[in-house]
Amino acid sequence: MYEAELKEIGLTDNEIKLYLILLEHGVLNPTKCAEKTGLHRSYVYDTVERLLDKGIVNTVLVDGKKNYQAVDPKALREVFELKLKHIDEVLPKLSALFHATKEETRIELHRGKRVYRTLIKDLVAQLKKNDTVYAIGVDENKKRA
Repeated sequence: MYEAELKEIGLTDNEIKLYLILLEHGVLNPTKCAEKTGLHRSYVYDTVERLLDKGIVNTVLVDGKKNYQAVDPKALREVFELKLKHIDEVLPKLSALFHATKEETRIELHRGKRVYRTLIKDLVAQLKKNDTVYAIGVDENKKRA
């Protein structure tokens, strides 16, 4: 029904099953959750914990026993916004790594034999170990076909 959309925002298959069942049926105990989702009860408990952490399921006490209920689906926006916040926090660090390893690329165009010789001398003087230089030369005296 809405599985693809919920998966897109980061819910697992089990979380989707349980969340949709709780939306549809309201308050359910772990046994009913297991029956309606087809999940083993131990998976229901693990999945409920993750949904509680994400803030899209609440615990409800009925006759002193834990039951679960889905919260308003608008809370899903908060799940997505939290992921965006985490991305915003790590982005500057990742960008710094990217720029630290980015090699400088320089392209120049020069004409004339004297200029070319001077450039080669300067270039060789500036080279460091493991530097790479690519050069293309054209003989201006050769006729074009």
